[in-house]
Amino acid sequence: MNGVDHVEPHTAIPALVRKLSSLPRSPRAASTLPAYVAAVRTAVDSMRPDLETVTGELRGGTTTRTCCRRPLKRVYLKQQTRAWQTLLEPYAEPLVRFASLSERLSAGALRYAWKTCANHPA
Repeated sequence: MNGVDHVEPHTAIPALVRKLSSLPRSPRAASTLPAYVAAVRTAVDSMRPDLETVTGELRGGTTTRTCCRRPLKRVYLKQQTRAWQTLLEPYAEPLVRFASLSERLSAGALRYAWKTCANHPA
């Protein structure tokens, strides 16, 4: 998906899809989420694969899969996220401000770190 809850759509994706579509035997197309879901449902209906059933909400680390009955957790990711936020929060805003005042400094690296390393759903 190009863009989700915490990530903006990447502007280069439409051009990349067009370029890939121009290659021989490499059809690609941009679509919508409802069209994708409909295509998946059609494929599942026609192929009848043995699919795994997942019950419960898909958040909070307490979902269980019916095939193995083992809880899904991402504690390590939550710990890493908290460590990054603790490291970046007190410094990010002042450093970005200083970088914007200087031609020799770039705020891009800090903006990228904040956007991708610390400010994501965990």
